[in-house]
Amino acid sequence: MPADTSWVLTLAFSPDGRLLAASGTGDRQVTLWDVATRKRVGRLPHPIFIASMAFDPAGRTLATSAADGKVRLWDLASQREIGVPLPGAENGTGTNISAFDPSGNHLIAFYDSGAAFVWDMDTDHWKRQACTVVGRALTRDEWKELLPARRYQPACR
Repeated sequence: MPADTSWVLTLAFSPDGRLLAASGTGDRQVTLWDVATRKRVGRLPHPIFIASMAFDPAGRTLATSAADGKVRLWDLASQREIGVPLPGAENGTGTNISAFDPSGNHLIAFYDSGAAFVWDMDTDHWKRQACTVVGRALTRDEWKELLPARRYQPACR
């Protein structure tokens, strides 16, 4: 199963063991494989090589931690990036490791600088928080900037 044109750096199995995600230094992408058939089922393009990957417990989302210090979330059904990358540590080499907690409600990233970030993965909580902060529904332009892969659905009522 060729995963990269150069060195493979990271591997991750989906929770049900059906998918294998692999990434390396040459192709700057995640290659998704069906484990049973050994056939490639997808590729997720990435701007920089990936330091670590983690599937959420439901196997619907893949988090990739890159050498730029950012964490990207991928919807596996559509094979598209979810929103904009999550920011990371501003010092250090960008080397990081990310993992979901067992509930899938939080994503944790640890950096070589000693910094750690915990992100809330509950989208309903995000909506409530956005409504509280903004005090209104997001405009179509705001929605497109923050959630480009998702259909416009104002969250605030």
